[in-house]
Amino acid sequence: MRAYTKIWLVFLTLMAASPYALGALSGDQKAEDFTLGIFGNANMDAKVDEDDISYLQGIIDGKNEKTKLADANFDGKVDENDAIMIEEIINGEEKELTVIDSANRTVTVKMPVANVVIAYMGPHEPMIILAKEKIAGWEGGIPKYRGDIVEKAGLEDVPLVGEGLDGSGLDYEKILEINPDIILATSFCAKEIADKINETGNQGIPVIALDFDEAGTQEMIQEFRKLGLIVGNEEKAEEVVDWILKYDGIIENRTNNLPESEIPTYYLEAWSKQYVTLGSNAYDGKALAGCGGRNIIDGSDFVAGSYGQYEVDPEWVLDQNPEFIFIWVKVSSDPAGFSWTEDNAKLELAEDIARPGWDKLDAVKNGRVYIYHRTMAMSPRYIVARLYFAKWLHPELFKDIDPESIHREYWKKFLDIDLNGVWVYPPPA
Repeated sequence: MRAYTKIWLVFLTLMAASPYALGALSGDQKAEDFTLGIFGNANMDAKVDEDDISYLQGIIDGKNEKTKLADANFDGKVDENDAIMIEEIINGEEKELTVIDSANRTVTVKMPVANVVIAYMGPHEPMIILAKEKIAGWEGGIPKYRGDIVEKAGLEDVPLVGEGLDGSGLDYEKILEINPDIILATSFCAKEIADKINETGNQGIPVIALDFDEAGTQEMIQEFRKLGLIVGNEEKAEEVVDWILKYDGIIENRTNNLPESEIPTYYLEAWSKQYVTLGSNAYDGKALAGCGGRNIIDGSDFVAGSYGQYEVDPEWVLDQNPEFIFIWVKVSSDPAGFSWTEDNAKLELAEDIARPGWDKLDAVKNGRVYIYHRTMAMSPRYIVARLYFAKWLHPELFKDIDPESIHREYWKKFLDIDLNGVWVYPPPA
């Protein structure tokens, strides 16, 4: 039977009210307030379990409302065969699994999955965690831009299947030669890749979009549970989910009810060029949201681009005079991480703040400009980025939290890699 570890944070009211409580049940409930897009999730909650069989029986008996995902075997009917299918999913014995992916596409996968091609950056790190032995090929941008984790995980020899952000540069002949059971992509390019595969006449390779780069607790939990089911390692997936919920609960509990006077403003620069920021509903902006600060771009008159990015005027940033500034290290430079030293970080920070007028910003004058590795907020490590952001913004509230230690824990616990190098600068006091 598949193991689903439940997090029950049963703290007394006094403990839950403390700013140093290790979590909040309400925060965990909020984090799991979504519908897991798996056919067989009959009660439309955040996982597939025995409760779905009970709910399905209620549908059959006329006591419960019929739901879309109750049709576990995806045959257009809800009957006893679906109960059998749900039991098979729980036991890891299903012959097929139908999912609703991040692009809102319904995709059926033949099980078990033995080999996977990763066609776009994002699902690579979760695949390394859950089933690195099943990675049969990946897009060339992964070793090019994520070479640190590729090398540390010993995956330098994984075959490349071309390179291209929208699927246009993929080598479809190579993919067909590998003949994977599934292709993992993101919602940005899954449809285009599926169309290309279909054009080859081979419609037997399903393409599944999983958006692990969309930093957010609900998204991360949903994607890990889907991938865990797909590759047959739900136990490890749930271990990651529990770990995320643990630390997300800490942040939620300590920042949720801050008075307005204690919420500082910040400017986030998370793009490959200067003066491009993100709103609180996109990528790094989403990771920073809920960490106890206020994003100066939220509610402004600037118009967002297709990825939720805003190109702002330098003068506008000066006028806003943010109390904190967060900048991710540009991809075009030697990226922070394993190869970085403190000297590298000091030089990068000095270059970032040497802009006209920045010497007059409160964030600069008070030493509250911080740089960080850009992948931290766009991977399962996004929770580590959130802990760094929260402690930078509220050092007293998080004085018992050591983000660097938790970062090391992630790499060792889930990737069996010893962390070194410089990933943020300066570190929280």
